[in-house]
Amino acid sequence: TYLYFHFGTLLSFEKIFYGIGPIVIAIIADSVLRMSHPYRKNLKALLIIFLSFGLSFGWMHYWSSYELPLIFLCGIISLLWEILRSQLRMTHSKFYDLSPLILLTLLCLKAGTLMFGGGFAIIPLLEHHLVTVHSWMSHKEFLDGLTIGLITPGPFMTSVVFYGYKIKGFLGAFSALSAVFLPSFLFIFIAIPFMKKFKNLKFIRWFVDGAIASIIGGIVAMLMPLATSSLKDFVTISFFAIGFLLLLSQKIPSWALILSGGILGLGYQTFLKF
Repeated sequence: TYLYFHFGTLLSFEKIFYGIGPIVIAIIADSVLRMSHPYRKNLKALLIIFLSFGLSFGWMHYWSSYELPLIFLCGIISLLWEILRSQLRMTHSKFYDLSPLILLTLLCLKAGTLMFGGGFAIIPLLEHHLVTVHSWMSHKEFLDGLTIGLITPGPFMTSVVFYGYKIKGFLGAFSALSAVFLPSFLFIFIAIPFMKKFKNLKFIRWFVDGAIASIIGGIVAMLMPLATSSLKDFVTISFFAIGFLLLLSQKIPSWALILSGGILGLGYQTFLKF
């Protein structure tokens, strides 16, 4: 991150990320496909995915805080759907004039609270606040941060270091990283004693199904502006298509595709682009 912001031009980050950006879009698209795979024959989940996509994409610029209410709404819809079908017998507030560091920390705490799986679930949340609400960075910078997070051997959510550094330097990077992982540790200590009891409760599972379906729709909506900023010509579209198909084959790991995309993008930008 430090090299990106201080020596980006000298180290040709622009040329390297030219090829990596489409691969990152392909990785996220592939992750969405895998997340949605268990729901491909589930009418309820498919309807919730389309509902979440429509609300996220259509109203994204009008809602300052749409993510948590939407996830909760879709979870409730899924829960009610299953209750009715099986005939059982039985706001998140908008941030105001706080300092960017406090806003960033609170945002990362919320992201860490909602994060599950590979972390892709909270990309729409971060993108909405960092790019749309607060205008702390462009779509391209947001995508570059995702790219750096995927390059590292650690979890994808290390991307928040990039975003924190852009907003408040090293202090912002440290605050963002600490805040995004703090909820995970708290949840572990709090939830472990109850896991066996909750695991077999049907209404918990039904609610989670709706929440995951909502996340899938939100990620698809978020992908569209990111793809617009990254897939800008025939070469980048080709990189994306090839990367996506190779990811579907499950024969090539994502880190190898990112490395290849960076090398090919740098080569094309340096020697072939006129």
